[in-house]
Amino acid sequence: MKKKLILLTAALTLAMGLVGCGKKEEKPAEAPAEAPKTEVADTTEAPADHEHGDVEWIGEYELEAGEYLFHFGKAGEETLDVAFLKLTDDVKELDHYISHIITEEKETIEQETSFDAESEKAYTLVMNMDEDHGHIDFVIKDAGKYAIGAQHHPSEFTLQIFNEEGDEILPVAEHEIH
Repeated sequence: MKKKLILLTAALTLAMGLVGCGKKEEKPAEAPAEAPKTEVADTTEAPADHEHGDVEWIGEYELEAGEYLFHFGKAGEETLDVAFLKLTDDVKELDHYISHIITEEKETIEQETSFDAESEKAYTLVMNMDEDHGHIDFVIKDAGKYAIGAQHHPSEFTLQIFNEEGDEILPVAEHEIH
């Protein structure tokens, strides 16, 4: 009887071992791997990871759809970089955002020409260093409040903006950037 009991115990142990081997071993649940984070550009704030362009001044203007004139006095530099941004209630950190726009690839605009001023776009205006004054026309297609950021303060170029009727357009707000 003792032999039968030992054989029965051995058989049960073997059977339990075989049943245990047939089961898949469950590993403890691991935290899912974190998906790589993707930066999504938000047009309301300047990205935190970018170059800052040289912006000394920003003027906010109420502009109707139509043609305008940049009028310059004698320039001390060959070019002036400017950036346009149509303002909405969602725009935060205006100086930071404009300094981002001005680092983008710029269209070069020659004196005595015209261009369509687009929001969130920068332009390099070619100055008349040898002339007493110069001008460049620009067109606003979508009326609204615009921020115009400039690489230098407008007083350095005697920068003025005139509408189609010849009236000077003054900024409703100005920001000195240091």
